[in-house]
Amino acid sequence: MADTQSCGAKSIKMHLKELSGKEAALHRDTSHCISKKIVAKTICASSLIALEDLHDVHERSKVR
Repeated sequence: MADTQSCGAKSIKMHLKELSGKEAALHRDTSHCISKKIVAKTICASSLIALEDLHDVHERSKVR
């Protein structure tokens, strides 16, 4: 695939862009379905969901 990208043909670049869009849509849909199931189970069990900001968690942690 690296050879395909390095050749620089416009049709190849468009094809790769289309594939990346489809992949991104698949990831969004999968995440959406998983989160819906988690919320549905939480509602059925009368539980709570705790959220935490994990941005830069590796830089903030002191334990190695």
